[in-house]
Amino acid sequence: MIALAFAWTAPGGQCRAETADAPSNVLKDAEDTALARQQWQEWVRAERRRIRELAVQRRLQPPEVETIVSQERRATERVLNDMTLRRGDIVVTDKGAFVFIGNAEEDRMPGDFVPVEPKRR
Repeated sequence: MIALAFAWTAPGGQCRAETADAPSNVLKDAEDTALARQQWQEWVRAERRRIRELAVQRRLQPPEVETIVSQERRATERVLNDMTLRRGDIVVTDKGAFVFIGNAEEDRMPGDFVPVEPKRR
């Protein structure tokens, strides 16, 4: 009598051996592998669809690009609404450098800021 043996490493690193005399799980393992492959392929197809949809959305609605001018305006608004300013603080806005001369506890008014005079030599 000749005994034929096959050995391979199963998932998890366990060694599995089958002999011609013992029942074989090779067919079941092949079916499991085919199912796992099909699941993986379906996942890949779904991801490709999702990425294509995102690309279409981006083409239809490109992201808003903030211009330098709008960034400067936003920075100026932040400075004018900064409640931590104290008398004598210097701020730089899109219109130049200014000294804060207002009251720290009151709302900011345009007159609370005076332009910084360049030092003359």
